[in-house]
Amino acid sequence: MTKARKTNLFFLGVLAFYLLVCTCILPIIPNRYLNESSLTVLSQGLILFPGVVYVIANNGKPLNEIGIKRLGAGNVFLIMIYALLLVPLISFVNSFSMLFAKNYIVGHLDSMSSNPFWLNLIIVAVMPAFVEEFTFRGIIYTGYRNSTIKRAVAGSAVLFGAFHMNVNQFCYAVVMGIFFALLYEATGSIYASMVAHFTFNANTLVLEEITNASLNYIKKMAETDPEYEKLAEELINSESQSSITDYSLAEKIATLRSLFIVAIITTALAVLLLVFIAKRCNRKEHLSRVLSALSGSSRKEVATQNNEATGFDNRVLSNQEYQKKKDHDKEGYYIKQGYNGSEEYGGKIADKVFIIGIILCVCCML
Repeated sequence: MTKARKTNLFFLGVLAFYLLVCTCILPIIPNRYLNESSLTVLSQGLILFPGVVYVIANNGKPLNEIGIKRLGAGNVFLIMIYALLLVPLISFVNSFSMLFAKNYIVGHLDSMSSNPFWLNLIIVAVMPAFVEEFTFRGIIYTGYRNSTIKRAVAGSAVLFGAFHMNVNQFCYAVVMGIFFALLYEATGSIYASMVAHFTFNANTLVLEEITNASLNYIKKMAETDPEYEKLAEELINSESQSSITDYSLAEKIATLRSLFIVAIITTALAVLLLVFIAKRCNRKEHLSRVLSALSGSSRKEVATQNNEATGFDNRVLSNQEYQKKKDHDKEGYYIKQGYNGSEEYGGKIADKVFIIGIILCVCCML
């Protein structure tokens, strides 16, 4: 069994376990024990549990394949900036998808507004950052890497988006999954994508907290100051038109155009910062090969680059030659990086098991 097939079976198992508990066990739990906070914690537990079982069943081998490397305070700060630079891109994709799909996150966060900020930070930012990155970038992405980088990035991102089980989140989660995988390659550490994921989710909470605090202050001042009273009325009226779906067609086009322009600029800066982060982590050459593969370099070109980087003969290895090289040098670049230019090594990602998992997720979206 190829690693890709094994990884697909793992994802299908996580999905089946998640749906089984949600459809068969949750309905019999009294409503007084269920609210948005407890359901969010439960959902993360349902994702984490199969991952832990999978690691134990494989004698801890999946953990050995996950890049775990200390980042340092400087890199952590840069990764947080990297994540914030991607916010306009995610906002554009989110706003565009809201033209034809419902945004469930807004209502989800509103229902948790009565919680202390620190509690929401743990539930919405800390837990998903650890659990989802461990599962999707840790187990699934690393399980795909020996196929090809392009397939691994695309396949893991699609599964990450599909598992959210609604169209709106699928759209921007796929984009997030791609950039998280690139960050993982740039640093060689799962901690990097965890920090970025935390920053994304925490950013939403912080902005909402600032907005609510400002609005409450204005409402309080409006009780004694007529100028603040007028401002408070305008803000209250604008709350009824807080989504792009409430805008007129001209407003929608103008909003999306503005977001798109900003997204292009900030995403370009994020890519430059990603290269700088890779340089600080001594992985700039590796990242350049990954980006070359994603941009469409042929198998021959990528294999040639890898050969040059490792001192191999400047030619494409046949399958037999590659197998001899792998057996001869298990710690070589091909094995160490999990990227070898061979289409057969990791196996086909989009197989029947993968498609079944996607179909189940799509059915849940409908």
